Amino acid sequence: MKLIRESACDPELLRTLFLFEHLSDGQLASLCRHAQLAEFEAGPLFHEGQPATSFFVLVDGELVVSKRAGGRDVEAIHTTHRGSYCGAVAAFLDEPPERYDFSVRACRPTQLVCIDAAEFGRFVRNEFPMAVHMLQGMFVDWEGAHRLLNRQDRIQAAGTVSAGLMHGLNNPVGAIVRIAAELRARTTDTRERPVRRGPSSGTTETLDELRREALDATAGYSGGQSALDIADCEDEVADWLSARGFDEPWDIASTLVAGGLGVTFLDSATARLAEVDAPSDLRELIFGITDSIEMQHLIDELAEASARVSALVAAAQQYSQLDSTPFVVADVRELLDSTLTVLADFLDDELTVVRRYDDRVPPIPCYAGELNQAWTNIITNAAEAMRHIAAPDSILTVSTHLTDAATVQIEICDTGPGIPEDVRQQIFLPFYTTKAVDEGIGIGLDLAWRVIVDKHGGTLTVESNEAGTRIIARLPVNGPVGSS
Repeated sequence: MKLIRESACDPELLRTLFLFEHLSDGQLASLCRHAQLAEFEAGPLFHEGQPATSFFVLVDGELVVSKRAGGRDVEAIHTTHRGSYCGAVAAFLDEPPERYDFSVRACRPTQLVCIDAAEFGRFVRNEFPMAVHMLQGMFVDWEGAHRLLNRQDRIQAAGTVSAGLMHGLNNPVGAIVRIAAELRARTTDTRERPVRRGPSSGTTETLDELRREALDATAGYSGGQSALDIADCEDEVADWLSARGFDEPWDIASTLVAGGLGVTFLDSATARLAEVDAPSDLRELIFGITDSIEMQHLIDELAEASARVSALVAAAQQYSQLDSTPFVVADVRELLDSTLTVLADFLDDELTVVRRYDDRVPPIPCYAGELNQAWTNIITNAAEAMRHIAAPDSILTVSTHLTDAATVQIEICDTGPGIPEDVRQQIFLPFYTTKAVDEGIGIGLDLAWRVIVDKHGGTLTVESNEAGTRIIARLPVNGPVGSS
């Protein structure tokens, strides 16, 4: 970052910053001897891993604090709050960190008080020895707990995604395996089928025409009949086949009817074969058409199962944002859908999911992967609340709408038991939980708050009564302040 200007630090300026407002004149003068007031252009102030040489306090401007994770920079704090501090914040420890743990950049020209890290650490230890001992113990304890909770949170998130994907992939993959075995068996049956007397040259053309007409009718058949109509049609075809000596007429009838072929076609085919004096070829014609219809249905089912696998993989990519930069322009509806897809195993059959999306909502600039984690935590909490009362008609409603030109609103509603009034104001606090000790640690909704409110400049509120709970998130359509 380029330094625009630098001047001596004024004790009276320090006194206006909340961190120093209760210090004595002597203490302020002592700090100022090792501090400067500096103004920087927009750009990096320092990078994670560089020597921790300074303690910075924001006087005016805008700072973004980020942490390297998974090969990319993840924004942790975005602030314009006067008096915010960063840099060598743990310089007072007996063994302070030698390098910065975060990266910090200014989004616009920014004015900072810059204090030498070693002198700042010496000042704090000398002036506040009791506080240093307490802070040092708390710092060590917090670091250990923080590492443990982060590890558990990552494991839980990975487990949620994996369980959802495995559940979603299980059915289409099973279908693919079954279809492959069926195709293999049919290939074997065809190879071992006894060679029948071929039709005479005079009937070959008629048979080919009938096969083409049957397969064309099957390809253009879209179904749409009621179950009762289908059953009636199968009865008619089965009776027709049985009267002509076909074995297992019900199996053949169900295949023909599934392809849109009924008694009308069979009567027509019989008449046309009679015209060319080949009524005995009817059996070969029907078996051939039946085989073709079944093969086409298997191929269609295989294509559908493969498409489901592709859709699940696409949803997983959208959910985790594996193939995109951390800050993207994304469709909120697609983010919500991908989250619901990977949570399919968790959202069991006893819970109905209702989607109500406003088509007017435009794609918005956002940290898509982190928003997905926020949706995951909110939706998981909602599902757990409904599962707790085991209501047979539990409904999870996910909706979006445009409240005005600048704001998109996302609502996640459940039909659970509701949240008591004295609890509602605390549910977004870190480590606050109403669950049993072994069921949660209270960081899910806190993470959602930090992502939606702190990182995206949005709002997160809750409305609740005995009929259920509504979590309302509002995000700026133009993205977080300073994101451009």
